[in-house]
Amino acid sequence: MKKYIPLLIIGFALVCTSCTLTRKTVPATSFTPDIVRLELTMDQFEYLGETDISVTYRVYLGIFYKLDAINDIKYEHRFAHEIKKAKFYGNHNLSHALRSCAMKQAAYKLIEEFPNADYYIPVNHLKKSFRVFGGKFVTETMRIKAYKFKN
Repeated sequence: MKKYIPLLIIGFALVCTSCTLTRKTVPATSFTPDIVRLELTMDQFEYLGETDISVTYRVYLGIFYKLDAINDIKYEHRFAHEIKKAKFYGNHNLSHALRSCAMKQAAYKLIEEFPNADYYIPVNHLKKSFRVFGGKFVTETMRIKAYKFKN
């Protein structure tokens, strides 16, 4: 009787796997386009101006950050509850350039100077660092142009 147990297990497994359901598959196509292109030229934009944003900070041991100035205004650590930050959506170049938290704090100047702008385009991003023993002094500046759609 014991020699029939492996045969019974194999037979039971075959019976269970042979009872599969058959399904019909119908090919389906998505009607959403793969690429959506909006053709715009510079004639359709109005130039509002450009501004510089800057941040000066210190880094100690690679993990401790201390802000010194935002947009050439001394950062007061006592009034840290008055933090202004700007977050931009849509323009991946600007979002990528503003990836540091300190530059996001400096970006509020864009919205204050050009509140009705539709596009902010980063022109250049300069990062200067002065290395010292156990840390570094960093100054980041970015020039950004502002545009809006013509009516």
